[in-house]
Amino acid sequence: MATGNKTLPIVLIAGVVAIGVVYFGMNNPPGSGLFGTVAPAERYRGDAISEDDVQLGDQRIQELMQTDAFDRMIKDESFRKLAGSAAFAELAGTGAFAELAGNAAYAELAGSAAFAELAGNAAFAELAGSAAYAELAGNANFAELAGSAAYAELAGGAAFAELAGSAAYAELAGNANFAELAGSAAWAEMAGGAAFAEMAGSAAYAELAGNAYFAELAGGAAFAELAGGAAFAELAGSAAWAEMAGSAAYAELAGSAAWAELAGSAAWAELAGGAAFAELAGSAAYAELAGNANFAELAGSAAWAEMAGGAAFAEMAGSAAYAELAGNAYFAELAGSAAWAELAGSAAFAEMAGSAAYAELAGNAAFAELAGSAAWAEMAGSANFAELAGNAAYAELAGFAAFAELAGNANFAELAGSAAFAELAGSAAFAESLAGESFR
Repeated sequence: MATGNKTLPIVLIAGVVAIGVVYFGMNNPPGSGLFGTVAPAERYRGDAISEDDVQLGDQRIQELMQTDAFDRMIKDESFRKLAGSAAFAELAGTGAFAELAGNAAYAELAGSAAFAELAGNAAFAELAGSAAYAELAGNANFAELAGSAAYAELAGGAAFAELAGSAAYAELAGNANFAELAGSAAWAEMAGGAAFAEMAGSAAYAELAGNAYFAELAGGAAFAELAGGAAFAELAGSAAWAEMAGSAAYAELAGSAAWAELAGSAAWAELAGGAAFAELAGSAAYAELAGNANFAELAGSAAWAEMAGGAAFAEMAGSAAYAELAGNAYFAELAGSAAWAELAGSAAFAEMAGSAAYAELAGNAAFAELAGSAAWAEMAGSANFAELAGNAAYAELAGFAAFAELAGNANFAELAGSAAFAELAGSAAFAESLAGESFR
């Protein structure tokens, strides 16, 4: 369609003008009354002329004038009206037209089989005669674009020619949905905005558009399936998407250096291209989580932003230990269990997790050493520990008000945190006594 926007309509108009000039020029030589003006007949009284005095002009014009198509054209009422109009005369008399008519590239295009096929196409004729095309052709902005050096450079490039001549482009241009989109008020508003112009003219966009991976993605079956799916259409047309895409927060995110660095990193490319990521993103569980109001509230909170943006979080998320934990089947089972959901959603858990004491404990080097030790891993992974943690009696004990009172007692906390208790609890004698039959 872009080629038709400038080059082909000009060729069509120029071709009509040329035929009109040839026809009326041959029948009304200089000095005669043009386009229907009748002058008194005046007999020629000079010497007889020879064949050498008759200049027939370009032989191709003579051949053109002898065709049936030319004869039908000059007898056509619409052509006669066009040729007799003031606008036609004004156009034919411009220097720009004379320059175009003498241009070698124009001659090559006008004489090509592709142009002949296009000019005879019913769809092209319908387009050229439509009110929409007339409105576009008369638009000042369109004229400015079509006459710009940038457009000329684009339209004359090999890449543009390859694109305009591809089967994919033809299919797109003929698609009803594409036509509806291109003619919509929303597209006109977006395409006419300063932000769109700035983006389309940026070096970053040019680099992206020319990227082989981008081309592969945009032309892939997976993208076509996604873009053509009902779910994508529903998402793209939803009020929620419009609200998000138009929000200041989204604009800030999309324009931030950190986001650009992340999106362009090798780590992100590796993650996004992995099978595990695809499986997660396409799972029902992820869809359920993403649509959960509590999750949305958490992800949008200042506390989450502060935590996720911290160095400690980044260090943890990137550690081998976290990767190992996240991929552990038992962890997945625990994290997905109803019991964990109930615990993590309780007010008591929230109060504990947000307390200064928990923050102090979590940041304590000794706690970190204990939690990461082989001894803890061995104990936490043992069948006895699992049996104890899952025992109804233990759950009952842990839920007693007395237990909660004891655990919160300042004296108990002082005792449990003392060096003497640590020495006792870590002694072999204590371990032996706990394992003894008498203790049981």
